[in-house]
Amino acid sequence: MITMISITLTSAIITFSIGWWIATNINRSRYQMLKKSTDDILAEAREEGEILKKEKALEAKDEWYRQKEKYEITAQKKKADLIKQEQKLKEDETAVITRNDSLKTREHELKLREENLSTKETNVKQKKLEIDRLIEQENATLERIAGLSEEEARKKLFANLQADVQKKSAADFNEIKEHAKLHAFQESRRILVSSIQRTAVELARETTVTVVDLPSDDIKGRIIGRDGRNIRSFENVTGVEVIVDDTPLKVTLSAYDPYRREIARQTLDKLLADGRIHPARIEEVVEKVREEMSEYALELGNQAVVDTGIHGMHSEIIRLVGKLHFRNVLGHNALKHSLEVANLAGLMATELDMDARLLKRAGLLHDLGLAVRGAVEQDHAEIGADIARKYSEPEAVVDAIRNHDNRENKTDLAGQLLYIADQISQSRPGVRSDDLGRYVQRLSTIEDIALSMPGVEKAFAIQAGREVRVIVQYSEVPDEKLQTLADDIAARIENELRYPGQIKITVVREFRSINMAK
Repeated sequence: MITMISITLTSAIITFSIGWWIATNINRSRYQMLKKSTDDILAEAREEGEILKKEKALEAKDEWYRQKEKYEITAQKKKADLIKQEQKLKEDETAVITRNDSLKTREHELKLREENLSTKETNVKQKKLEIDRLIEQENATLERIAGLSEEEARKKLFANLQADVQKKSAADFNEIKEHAKLHAFQESRRILVSSIQRTAVELARETTVTVVDLPSDDIKGRIIGRDGRNIRSFENVTGVEVIVDDTPLKVTLSAYDPYRREIARQTLDKLLADGRIHPARIEEVVEKVREEMSEYALELGNQAVVDTGIHGMHSEIIRLVGKLHFRNVLGHNALKHSLEVANLAGLMATELDMDARLLKRAGLLHDLGLAVRGAVEQDHAEIGADIARKYSEPEAVVDAIRNHDNRENKTDLAGQLLYIADQISQSRPGVRSDDLGRYVQRLSTIEDIALSMPGVEKAFAIQAGREVRVIVQYSEVPDEKLQTLADDIAARIENELRYPGQIKITVVREFRSINMAK
């Protein structure tokens, strides 16, 4: 039993010893392997570190060379600039030295010239003294011979000469005066006749109605609209009366203002072509036509400027000149009249050796004030002159425009010449139409009276002046004051105008609420 225990214990010890020995050898091998791996990693890291160090050193060296090269280039440029500046300074210094030498030379020449002038001045003074001495000797000799002093001889000679000159000049003056009268009359007559014969401007007489052709009679009902709303809207927006009668395929537009009537005609043409006729569409088309008419007026003005050979005129003045096409002067188209006055004034100015271009310019612009809304015959010269000055027209043109209606003006020759040209144009056969002129003047005055009332936005004289339609601003004139406003306008028309029959005053107050759906 004891032997078995001993054997077992011995076997266990031997087994433990063998295991310990094996474990020790294994750990030693692992340690050696780990150590070798660690050494390899360290060696590899050292190699990579050396490589990285060398690369960084190379990069640093390359960067140093680049910075050095850049510095050298900059240094070379600065050196070149310094060389150029130095060269320029040397050139400037040379130029200054040269200029200084030149100034010294000129100064020396001036000194020599001054010395020569001093010498000559001294010689002249000596000669003058000698001449004065000789004259005194000659005068003394003449006084001794004639028995008269120098002063007495001078007075006697002057008196004789004065008497002869007065006698001869009086005769010559009377002859020149008579000849000038005859020549001036003949010359002025020749200038006027020649200017009138050489001016040929087509007369354009204006009426107060425009007839619009319709594609069919059925369209008349659409123009009128339900309960007349379309025709009322059209008349309120355009200020033109629309006459729809039994005349087949015709509608008549009536208004004294040709500009307003032309807007209405083009609006109606566009509405007929489009086919959509209702109040909103009417207002839209009217606004579009007004913009187009403004551009059309500019085209007409440009054509007038080209025809007269005028340059350098402001575009707003050119636009107003074009609007004269839609105004009347005693029944005559105002633009045609202005072109005729410009040509007449230019021709007469040429005959009189005056500035023809200036007179043509003033002639074209003399009725410029009539193109402004509300201007009348009595004050259009002042309005036109103010507009011309506002847009930097020459002052001579401004004065001529202001004085062209002043028959008594005696100082402004250009204004007198413009007055003559204006009268010739207005007095030619077929031009003057006083009745139409007074009629247009009355309608314009009616509208101006209505527009002068507070709160009035628009005013249109329609039905040949038998009615004035007044549109007021909704926020300023309440409903209860509409009748009072109509009464005030009627009272002023009665007090300020003379007219046959009656005039109806219609005051319209319209409220609109507008929003946009997005």
